[in-house]
Amino acid sequence: MLKNFHSLLQRIIHSSEQIIKFSMVGVLNTLIGYGVFFIFSIYINYLLALFVSHIIGVIHSFFWNKYWVFRSSKNKIREFLKFYSVYFVMLVLNIALLTYFVSILNISPQISQLIILPFLTILTYTGHKYWSFKK
Repeated sequence: MLKNFHSLLQRIIHSSEQIIKFSMVGVLNTLIGYGVFFIFSIYINYLLALFVSHIIGVIHSFFWNKYWVFRSSKNKIREFLKFYSVYFVMLVLNIALLTYFVSILNISPQISQLIILPFLTILTYTGHKYWSFKK
């Protein structure tokens, strides 16, 4: 019983540590990605700005998540493809939501993206934990 409790406690600590690291990477990635989106959306179409910020964000996020958050040593190419598949689904969802918020609700692209990001962050963490970097 004590061994089971110790094992459970270790898993909780590990998961908490992982969530904190993922959140730190997420904050950094959000600052970079949103910064690129915000600046580009002033000068070009907001959906094109989203695409540019998406590419920069995915590359930045992959390396931090692979080596620091999930500490994975598996095949880089295979993991990147899995990682990108999660981000591709998030991109499609982001485009749909952003278009809805901007075109239907008449909310500025910059504010709309701020509203959408927390929801996408939760989905992204879940996808990476259980798909991209599954142990």
